[in-house]
Amino acid sequence: MRDWVQTLRSLCDKSEPGLLVTVAAVEGSAPREAGAKMIVTDRNSYGTIGGGQLEYQAMARARSLLADGTQIVSLLDDIPLGPELGQCCGGRAQLLFERIDKADRGWLEQLLGQRDESALLVTEIGRRGKQVFTDFAEARAKLSLALPDGLEGWESVRFLNLEGAAVVLEIVADRRTPLYLFGAGHVGRAVAAAFAPLPFKVTWIDDRSDSFPAEPLEDVAVEVVDPPNFAVDRAPSGAFFLVMTHSHPLDQAVCEAVLRRGDAAYLGLIGSATKRARFVNRLAAKGIPAEKIESLHCPIGMPGISGKEPAVIAAAVAADLLLRRSNADIGAAGLRGSP
Repeated sequence: MRDWVQTLRSLCDKSEPGLLVTVAAVEGSAPREAGAKMIVTDRNSYGTIGGGQLEYQAMARARSLLADGTQIVSLLDDIPLGPELGQCCGGRAQLLFERIDKADRGWLEQLLGQRDESALLVTEIGRRGKQVFTDFAEARAKLSLALPDGLEGWESVRFLNLEGAAVVLEIVADRRTPLYLFGAGHVGRAVAAAFAPLPFKVTWIDDRSDSFPAEPLEDVAVEVVDPPNFAVDRAPSGAFFLVMTHSHPLDQAVCEAVLRRGDAAYLGLIGSATKRARFVNRLAAKGIPAEKIESLHCPIGMPGISGKEPAVIAAAVAADLLLRRSNADIGAAGLRGSP
């Protein structure tokens, strides 16, 4: 979620200056959404603002600013995404360029210290660094800016002109959807690897510690829980669940625990229509109401994608859950006092 913050802190640790490039605003079509970030150093780049000519030009601009002896702090470029840039998006993007070095360690450490808590970042164009708040009312009270009372539809970034000052307001929050994956077999491994870079906060559960890969997957939390169904109670409301353990009785126990909770956004069970029919009968015999059992998805994956290879199953499941996620109301960022 905050890889860019950790990358910038790492650069500060090495006393290596970099340019943080943020898509501050978008009009019409653009390669990436507002809030997308890229970090550029003399030799490397991290992240992406969409590739193509926009990114190429932004990288060149960033490196020229790094080499500029005037030591710029922050500035905003308004870029039309038309023929003059060699792109046919047709929209416009405003890019915020910020020089980051060891003098920025304070706000970076503060933001990392918030962990999973949502934060408001305030950047005044032309001034060094960012201010970090966890309470919108506190930001309004402490800043000398007339922050608006209402920002309807605000999800991540807003570029505003306030009392003659150009300001970028950004909510930094973990917007990944919680996904609980039960089972570390061949398919479970493929699914975990497929979901690791996607906008899901994956918790991977099995009762066999030696079933997980020796090299951990980045951004995937591994839990050894015996029996696995005990992990269901830890999940937040609205989580997604995928069940593919090494045992049908364990599969059933996990599904039963999820259905008894009754607040899952999705429950998927690996297997055939025949397996689903058997589970429906068994769960009904356990007293689970029919309307709850109806929410059990089995087989899993996008309809029409055939193949039982682990990688194919993982791709089909990822496509299905990405679509379900985009169609679901994933909620607000949760910033205290936010409008």
